[in-house]
Amino acid sequence: MIDVSFLISTFNSEATIGRCIDSIFSQSFKNFEVIIVDDGSTDATKSIISKFKDARIRYFYQENSGISKALNFGLLKANGKYIAKLDSDDLCLADRILLQYNFLESHPEYVVCGSSARIMSDDNIFLNDQLEPEEDIDIRAKMLKCNAFIHSSAFYRRSSALSVMYDEEIVHFFEDYLFFSQLLKLGKGYNFKKPLIIYYVSPFSISRNKMTYNQKTLMMRIIRRGYGVKGEAQLFNSLKKINRNKSLSNYYLLNFRSLIKNSDRYILALKYLKLSIMQRFWNPQIYASILYMFYYLIFKKRVYYKMLLF
Repeated sequence: MIDVSFLISTFNSEATIGRCIDSIFSQSFKNFEVIIVDDGSTDATKSIISKFKDARIRYFYQENSGISKALNFGLLKANGKYIAKLDSDDLCLADRILLQYNFLESHPEYVVCGSSARIMSDDNIFLNDQLEPEEDIDIRAKMLKCNAFIHSSAFYRRSSALSVMYDEEIVHFFEDYLFFSQLLKLGKGYNFKKPLIIYYVSPFSISRNKMTYNQKTLMMRIIRRGYGVKGEAQLFNSLKKINRNKSLSNYYLLNFRSLIKNSDRYILALKYLKLSIMQRFWNPQIYASILYMFYYLIFKKRVYYKMLLF
């Protein structure tokens, strides 16, 4: 009997799927299978997966239909008692599954557990640790406003998930938030305070989390109702157009501030500041970040001579 099924939906992930699978096979817990649902990739994703000669990997291909359909398909194909969700560009730390498996095995009243995450940029720059509420009561309080689980860290009972499933109308928006809201109606939730995954962010994964008032109102209406209505996903998407230059500018600033705070790589930090200015020089966050740099170097790190870099 298989204890855990890793569930990965992927699309054009040739740059990251290999390291993702490597992190799975480095787990201290060994009784698992890996369900990979390829949602219509047109790059080398399939050929990279095929290089892993391990019978525990089960690969499925579907025409591009969206993440919710891919995840539902994977749930139906999985054999494990538990589902370990993992995005194709993220990594598991070595004891993730052992800790989560032991927790749900010893706490039958819980249906899902997640964890905090170590956040990295696409350029492998450490940004911060994203901490999520630990106890069920605090998780439920946060869920009234936003998602309290990092999707890639989620570990849940397959039997419970099959009675909920992902809403296939809510594609690429907040399918995970809606899913966990429904899952918590069946039992308790928990988050390990310790980061158990490495979560990678890109310019547009950052911008996607920033909603207009109308978007958030529509999202919360769907969350409370518990399902999507035909056409609501299209309406949600039409309420805001992603500004590419703004997204890139803020992403570069995130790398800039992290390098100033967490390392002595000031030349590289200034490179990211320059890239941000080139994308959107009137971005007010740029000038706030420059002030942050002066404050941090002078009052926190007390590095005066480094200011000569300017």
